[in-house]
Amino acid sequence: MAFASVLASAVGILLLIITAYVLVGGTLTTTQTVANAQADMTALHVRMLGTAIQIENTNISAPGQLDVSILNTGTEQVTDLAHMDVLVQTPGSAPVLKTKDNGWKMVSISPDSVHPNQWDPGELMNITVAFSDPAPDWVQVTTANGAFASAYIKS
Repeated sequence: MAFASVLASAVGILLLIITAYVLVGGTLTTTQTVANAQADMTALHVRMLGTAIQIENTNISAPGQLDVSILNTGTEQVTDLAHMDVLVQTPGSAPVLKTKDNGWKMVSISPDSVHPNQWDPGELMNITVAFSDPAPDWVQVTTANGAFASAYIKS
């Protein structure tokens, strides 16, 4: 009978140790996951704060085609051009969303010497935006991380 009591105590202590190990392991894993998520969000915010653009020139160059020159005035390169959006608005109507290759196309980046096909700080990107009549009078360009610039279109 005394042996059964010692055995039950040993099994109980063993179960407590296993339970503590599982709980501590889960807590450490959760803590590491949260810390990694916070580090990723901090890095994203740093990139967002370093991204700035400015529309230098707008011109309706042909029927249904708007040319826009945009300068990267920030400290971060813009690499995700596929998720950059352009809004155009005609007088008296709501803005119309144009996505890459479905409303706007990149013509050139100049000078494009540091990172080819990536929009580095200080570089000027020229895009064309397709539109239908009437011609728009306002344009806004928004990067993938939320930096934007807008301008009225010169007639």
